[in-house]
Order: sequence, then structure tokens, then C-alpha cells
Amino acid sequence: MKWVTLGTLVALAWTLPGCGASMGVTTGGAQDIGLARNQVAAGRIPTPDTFVIEGLLSEHDIDIRGPRCDKAFCLNIESAVAPALDTGEDAAFLALGFSSGLKIDQFRREPLNLAVVVDKSGSMQGDRIRAARAALEKLTRQLRDDDRISLIFFDSRYEVVVPSTPVHRIKRRALWTAIGRLSAGGSTDIDSALAEGYAQVARHSDDLRHDRVILITDARPNTGRTEKGGFLELVGAGADKGIGLTVMGVGLDFGHDLVMAISRTPGANYFYLEDAARLRTVFDEDFDLLVSPVAWDFELLVHPTPGFRITGAYGVPSWTEEEDHGRVRIHIPTLFLSRNRGAIVLRMEPDEGVKFTSDTPIGKGQLAYYPERGGTQEVSRLDVHVPRPGASASKGVLDAVT
Repeated sequence: MKWVTLGTLVALAWTLPGCGASMGVTTGGAQDIGLARNQVAAGRIPTPDTFVIEGLLSEHDIDIRGPRCDKAFCLNIESAVAPALDTGEDAAFLALGFSSGLKIDQFRREPLNLAVVVDKSGSMQGDRIRAARAALEKLTRQLRDDDRISLIFFDSRYEVVVPSTPVHRIKRRALWTAIGRLSAGGSTDIDSALAEGYAQVARHSDDLRHDRVILITDARPNTGRTEKGGFLELVGAGADKGIGLTVMGVGLDFGHDLVMAISRTPGANYFYLEDAARLRTVFDEDFDLLVSPVAWDFELLVHPTPGFRITGAYGVPSWTEEEDHGRVRIHIPTLFLSRNRGAIVLRMEPDEGVKFTSDTPIGKGQLAYYPERGGTQEVSRLDVHVPRPGASASKGVLDAVT
């Protein structure tokens, strides 16, 4: 392990190594706030939980300054001290930016062992089933001959339209004809169809391909197992076998709460297909990235110096304060390759009567993650200081904290 210093507003010399490459990295879970945006456009008032901070940050390219990145996953940190909007008192904001040294035009994803599970229940009628057909056709055009695919349609029952088959053996035109005939009707049993998707992948799992299930749905189950806990059990069991999950959401009444829960499991992410432009971005431009995890079990532990405390962590699914020690632990199950450089933000405040001064040591920390699931963990330690007076914040740190 190595000690590094988190200092000033210029590049922080965290030699994990630096960033600056054309490709980025974002957290798993929500990749956008498209549902909230669509609900506003339709004249509805979104619920607060649809404004997911990690989804909002993932929509933007946040360039946290640092040296050039030459590995698959890099992390830089910048900090700033500024009055907090809610209190007017000074707080330190630490922006942790994710990036990658991989070049988009040189990147080639791993071959896939893929199951695609598509909702065709009655609630999917109209624009939703049309969006599902468009998504499915675009997805199949991104497959390579060295991939495997199974295709499952469901309403109250599921149908295995294509059992798991190497893509080079599939007649694409026949596949697109089946997709074009997809129509909506009936009730919604997501659980049975999703379980079959995992089974199709598990039967053909090997070391040559990345295992993943893609679910296209409005997430409104009303038949079979419908409780969140049951889905978490199913998805968690799949994750334990190394099978990732990507959820593609459609519809203004999308079951956001259910999907947010299951998309925060290891290897999972979620995209809301709000319009034709989003369909093009997700499938024509970003498909190879959204099925490519780059770091697993990312964990950051920060222990504030006495007199300081962490009062917020933004852009992460959850964070835990250890009351006995004042430490904060942040865990992100999976990080994925992306065109955007993602970020998370920590907020630190002084206790009453304590002031930020030049180069004040305000904490220590430790970072750990796995570059490969089941591989060797990489660990680094850091010291946390406030920036020197007069240092100017970069656009990246301003974007992250505002």
C-alpha cells in the first residue's frame, strides 16, 4: 500500500494513476434521470426518489484534473472550500473523478453470453412496446458472431423465442421478423421470465464470455412474485454466479423503486429509454461500454481528523457512518466503462469553533477495489487536506459540486 496526499485544488497526486483519457467510468445503478425529465415534460410532478444523484452525475462528463491515465480505471481527486448553500457556513467539498486510459476507438468488449428478457404485457401497449421493439432491434445489431444470445418474451407466461445460441448460427432476418411481431397484452410476471433468463445464461457460462441478462420492461409486475425482496434474492443469486444485469426502462409509470433496488446489486446498471435520441445513444454508441464492468466492490473509508466530520456523500447508492469512530464507509458494487467521466462528492464540515486553515489535515482514508471479480484487490491510502488559499477550482470540481 502507498500513502498519498489529497491536497489543493490542482491535480491531487493519487498515483492510482491519473486521468485525462477519452473514455470514462461511471458507477453502476442509475445512469440517467430520464424518468424525472419525461414526467416533467408530461406535466407531472416527479417524486424526489426519481432524481437520483448518481444518475445525474453519470449524464455529465466531469473532468477532475490529474495526470494522464494509463490504466483501465483511474481516480483523481480535487477539493474546494466554499459556503454551503443550506447553511452559509464553510464546508470542504471533495470531488472524486473516475476515468480510464482505454481509447473508445480502440476498445473491444469481451464476447457476451447474453439473455434478453422483454416485457410484452398489457401495460406495455402503445409507445412502450414500440420502444421495446426498437431497443431490441438495435441491440441485436450490436451483437458479434462470437457472442451467444437467448431471447425471452413474457406477459403472464414467458416464451423462449430463441434458446441460447451462438450468434453466428442465427439468421438475423428471422430474428428481426420475430421482434417486429412483438405485441402487448396480458398480465406481468417478470419473476419467472427473469429467472429463465438467468438459467439460459448459467447453462452456457464459461471463461470466454461475459455473462449478462438484459431486461426491457416498465417494471410493473402484478403476477407471480411481485415483492422487491424476491427480486433482490433472484438478482443477488445471479450476481453471486457472476451474471450481471442491465435494466432498460420504458413508460411514465415505470416501476422506479423496484429497478433502483435491483440495479444496485453487483454487476448491475439501469438506463431509462426516454426517447429516440436516448435509444440511439444507448445502443448505437454505448452498448459495448454498458456491458463492460471495469471495477468491483469499490470501497472508500474516510476517517475525519478530530474537529471535522463528513456530512454528505453524493452520487453513491449509500454511505455508512460508523458512530464509534466517526468514519464514513462508501461502497459501490460496480463501476462501468462510459463515454463520460463520472464522479462522487463528499462534504466535510468543521465542528463549532473550528476553522479551515491553509493545508489543514482534515482526515485520512483508504481506497480498495477489485479490477476483476474474484481477482486481486488493489488498495491505496490517502491523507486529506484543505486547499491552499488562492487556489482556483477547475471546471470539473465546479461541475461536480453544483
